[in-house]
Amino acid sequence: MDDYQKAALAIQEAHFIMIAAGAGMSADGGVPVFGAIANHKAYQNLGIGYDNLGSPLMLIKNAGLFYGFWLSNLESYTNHQPHEGYAILRQWASRMESNKVISSLLEAESKTILERDNLSLTEKQESVEKEPPHLHFPVISTPPNPPPLPLSKPKSNNGKEKGDKPQTKETKSDSEVTIQTEAQGSSSSGCMFPEISIPSSPSLVVTSNVDGWFLRSGFQASTICEIHGNIYKWQCSGTPNNSEKKTTPQLFLTPPCSSTFDPPCSSTYFVDPETRLAQFTTPPICHKCKSPSRPNIYMFGDGNLFVDDPNTTKLRNYSLWTRGVVSLLNKNPEFKLVIIEIGCGLRVPSIRKRCEELLVSCPSSQATFVRINPDYPDNKILASPNICIKDTALNAINAINKHLSKNEVRG
Repeated sequence: MDDYQKAALAIQEAHFIMIAAGAGMSADGGVPVFGAIANHKAYQNLGIGYDNLGSPLMLIKNAGLFYGFWLSNLESYTNHQPHEGYAILRQWASRMESNKVISSLLEAESKTILERDNLSLTEKQESVEKEPPHLHFPVISTPPNPPPLPLSKPKSNNGKEKGDKPQTKETKSDSEVTIQTEAQGSSSSGCMFPEISIPSSPSLVVTSNVDGWFLRSGFQASTICEIHGNIYKWQCSGTPNNSEKKTTPQLFLTPPCSSTFDPPCSSTYFVDPETRLAQFTTPPICHKCKSPSRPNIYMFGDGNLFVDDPNTTKLRNYSLWTRGVVSLLNKNPEFKLVIIEIGCGLRVPSIRKRCEELLVSCPSSQATFVRINPDYPDNKILASPNICIKDTALNAINAINKHLSKNEVRG
């Protein structure tokens, strides 16, 4: 049995699937990776690599070059179509999602974990008598373990006072349950947090790609974690430090506000194909505070300048899903998880590390980790994959799917 057959068997036997994708997944759709984009003559003449081209520093030093880089990528992602491998992955995910019993178990387990986290946080707040912690921007290059979900600001509901019993509202859709909790903090001021989607799908996508192709390929938004953001959503950049005589080494005098919004309309800009400089009829600015705008993407050198929109990154949903799955695996030795990692490189190994972390947290006989990469099929950080496939994304997906189809016919 070759590695493609082993991967097909792991998918066939699995109850849960996590699809983890990096730049190599998009590249097979004709979209050049950032390193290839930086080979453009205009960039080579300037001696600038892609990590600097798309950085906050470039927004200050040469805004035309910064916007030219990102808007060229936006047009490229829009003009290309996801390759057929995305549709195949969607079929694999659908196999798991058809099992309603597993979905119900995961939903219940995730709710239990969330309630336990909130109870633990409430007890901690009461013991130290301080305000709930504020959200901090994550450093994606060293993947965080998301903290327990904070409680939201107290408010009256139907005449109830702040000290009344917390009220919980639930709304269901085909793929998720959303919970919003109203509870009193330990002081007169509180902190508002967004609604939390309770995982109920046995499938999850976690990707560092910013092209939005999984959503375009039919994956439900609630199951996609875009940990580095999405180019189709833009954000405030903060106030740039443009002073010639800088009294502070800060790149930005003020941090970005929390606003996110649509990217610039194509009719408002032009990117010169030779110089790669962007020219605007209407400068891209934040819709709220009027600071320069930028893609809502975690960039090199970003620090705390990335606005972590939980509806995009879904880091807390990712934490709930993985913890829920691991808990169910430990409770039922018959359940199995398959992790399919595709085209994730080593320069920013955030996805590779997440996959390996999940593997080592599972009972060894109940999780299978498949890594697909033409250059680095192993190169472990924490743990080696169970199956290493040295191949490109589309070739490997097609080969695995052929064996999966044969297995179903035999079955």
